Amino acid sequence: MKILITAFILAIQLGSAYADEGANLQVIALLKAQFDKPDKPLKVDAVTSFLDYGLAAWTQGEMGGRALLKKTGDGWKITLCGGKELMSAAVLEKSGLPSNVAKKLVKEMAESEAKLSSGMRRQFDSFEMNHSVKEEHHQSH
Repeated sequence: MKILITAFILAIQLGSAYADEGANLQVIALLKAQFDKPDKPLKVDAVTSFLDYGLAAWTQGEMGGRALLKKTGDGWKITLCGGKELMSAAVLEKSGLPSNVAKKLVKEMAESEAKLSSGMRRQFDSFEMNHSVKEEHHQSH
Protein backbone atom coordinates (compact mmCIF):
# COMPACT_ATOMS: atom_id res chain seq x y z
CA MET A 1 0.00 0.00 0.00
CA LYS A 2 2.87 2.41 0.85
CA ILE A 3 4.39 1.80 -2.57
CA LEU A 4 1.10 2.61 -4.28
CA ILE A 5 0.70 5.87 -2.33
CA THR A 6 4.32 6.86 -3.05
CA ALA A 7 3.85 6.10 -6.75
CA PHE A 8 0.65 8.18 -6.81
CA ILE A 9 2.37 11.16 -5.16
CA LEU A 10 5.29 10.93 -7.61
CA ALA A 11 2.88 10.78 -10.55
CA ILE A 12 1.12 13.93 -9.35
CA GLN A 13 4.43 15.75 -8.87
CA LEU A 14 5.73 14.71 -12.30
CA GLY A 15 2.44 15.66 -13.94
CA SER A 16 2.62 19.07 -12.27
CA ALA A 17 6.23 19.55 -13.42
CA TYR A 18 5.28 18.74 -17.01
CA ALA A 19 2.26 21.06 -16.83
CA ASP A 20 4.51 23.87 -15.55
CA GLU A 21 7.06 23.19 -18.30
CA GLY A 22 4.30 23.38 -20.93
CA ALA A 23 3.07 26.66 -19.47
CA ASN A 24 6.63 28.00 -19.39
CA LEU A 25 7.07 27.17 -23.07
CA GLN A 26 3.80 28.97 -23.87
CA VAL A 27 4.98 32.05 -21.97
CA ILE A 28 8.29 32.06 -23.87
CA ALA A 29 6.47 31.69 -27.20
CA LEU A 30 4.15 34.60 -26.40
CA LEU A 31 6.99 36.93 -25.40
CA LYS A 32 9.05 36.03 -28.47
CA ALA A 33 6.04 36.45 -30.77
CA GLN A 34 5.36 39.93 -29.41
CA PHE A 35 8.87 41.32 -29.02
CA ASP A 36 11.41 39.34 -31.04
CA LYS A 37 13.02 41.40 -33.82
CA PRO A 38 15.39 40.20 -36.55
CA ASP A 39 18.05 42.71 -35.48
CA LYS A 40 17.36 42.34 -31.73
CA PRO A 41 16.17 38.88 -30.74
CA LEU A 42 14.39 38.58 -27.42
CA LYS A 43 15.83 36.00 -25.07
CA VAL A 44 13.75 34.69 -22.19
CA ASP A 45 16.42 33.87 -19.64
CA ALA A 46 14.26 32.62 -16.77
CA VAL A 47 10.59 31.74 -16.48
CA THR A 48 8.34 30.18 -13.90
CA SER A 49 4.63 29.57 -13.75
CA PHE A 50 2.14 28.41 -11.17
CA LEU A 51 -1.57 27.93 -11.64
CA ASP A 52 -2.71 30.75 -13.95
CA TYR A 53 0.25 33.09 -13.42
CA GLY A 54 3.76 33.34 -14.78
CA LEU A 55 6.85 35.45 -14.29
CA ALA A 56 9.54 35.79 -16.94
CA ALA A 57 12.90 37.56 -17.08
CA TRP A 58 14.06 38.68 -20.52
CA THR A 59 16.91 40.41 -22.28
CA GLN A 60 16.95 42.09 -25.65
CA GLY A 61 20.25 43.63 -26.64
CA GLU A 62 21.30 45.93 -23.81
CA MET A 63 17.77 46.02 -22.33
CA GLY A 64 16.24 43.62 -19.87
CA GLY A 65 13.25 43.31 -17.60
CA ARG A 66 10.56 41.07 -16.25
CA ALA A 67 7.00 40.38 -17.27
CA LEU A 68 4.09 39.19 -15.15
CA LEU A 69 1.62 37.09 -17.08
CA LYS A 70 -1.84 35.65 -16.49
CA LYS A 71 -3.45 32.76 -18.28
CA THR A 72 -6.96 33.51 -19.51
CA GLY A 73 -9.43 31.63 -21.67
CA ASP A 74 -7.65 33.11 -24.70
CA GLY A 75 -4.17 32.04 -23.54
CA TRP A 76 -1.37 33.87 -21.76
CA LYS A 77 -1.46 37.68 -21.50
CA ILE A 78 1.17 40.09 -20.20
CA THR A 79 -0.31 42.07 -17.32
CA LEU A 80 2.72 43.99 -16.02
CA CYS A 81 6.16 44.88 -17.27
CA GLY A 82 8.80 45.95 -14.80
CA GLY A 83 12.16 45.30 -13.28
CA LYS A 84 13.25 44.75 -9.71
CA GLU A 85 9.80 45.48 -8.28
CA LEU A 86 8.37 42.33 -9.88
CA MET A 87 10.59 40.27 -7.57
CA SER A 88 8.49 41.41 -4.61
CA ALA A 89 5.62 39.17 -3.52
CA ALA A 90 3.93 42.26 -2.03
CA VAL A 91 3.94 44.00 -5.43
CA LEU A 92 2.54 40.90 -7.12
CA GLU A 93 -0.18 40.65 -4.46
CA LYS A 94 -1.12 44.30 -5.05
CA SER A 95 -1.42 43.38 -8.72
CA GLY A 96 -4.09 40.84 -7.85
CA LEU A 97 -2.19 37.59 -7.29
CA PRO A 98 -3.12 35.39 -4.36
CA SER A 99 -0.44 35.52 -1.65
CA ASN A 100 0.62 31.88 -2.04
CA VAL A 101 1.01 32.27 -5.81
CA ALA A 102 2.99 35.51 -5.51
CA LYS A 103 5.37 33.99 -2.96
CA LYS A 104 5.89 30.83 -5.02
CA LEU A 105 6.59 32.75 -8.24
CA VAL A 106 9.09 35.07 -6.54
CA LYS A 107 10.84 32.18 -4.78
CA GLU A 108 11.12 30.08 -7.95
CA MET A 109 12.22 33.04 -10.06
CA ALA A 110 14.90 33.96 -7.53
CA GLU A 111 16.18 30.37 -7.65
CA SER A 112 16.23 30.39 -11.46
CA GLU A 113 17.92 33.78 -11.68
CA ALA A 114 20.54 32.79 -9.08
CA LYS A 115 22.00 30.48 -11.75
CA LEU A 116 22.55 33.46 -14.07
CA SER A 117 25.25 36.13 -13.99
CA SER A 118 24.93 39.17 -11.75
CA GLY A 119 25.17 41.37 -14.86
CA MET A 120 22.15 39.65 -16.37
CA ARG A 121 20.19 40.08 -13.12
CA ARG A 122 21.06 43.81 -13.18
CA GLN A 123 19.63 43.92 -16.72
CA PHE A 124 16.36 42.40 -15.47
CA ASP A 125 16.23 44.93 -12.62
CA SER A 126 16.89 47.88 -14.94
CA PHE A 127 13.46 48.02 -16.58
CA GLU A 128 11.96 50.90 -14.62
CA MET A 129 8.51 51.22 -16.14
CA ASN A 130 6.06 49.23 -14.11
CA HIS A 131 2.75 49.63 -15.81
CA SER A 132 -0.32 47.64 -16.67
CA VAL A 133 -0.19 46.40 -20.21
CA LYS A 134 -3.14 47.32 -22.38
CA GLU A 135 -3.44 44.97 -25.34
CA GLU A 136 -4.57 47.64 -27.74
CA HIS A 137 -1.77 50.04 -26.73
CA HIS A 138 1.04 47.55 -26.22
CA GLN A 139 4.44 48.85 -27.27
CA SER A 140 7.53 46.83 -27.98
CA HIS A 141 10.54 46.96 -25.70
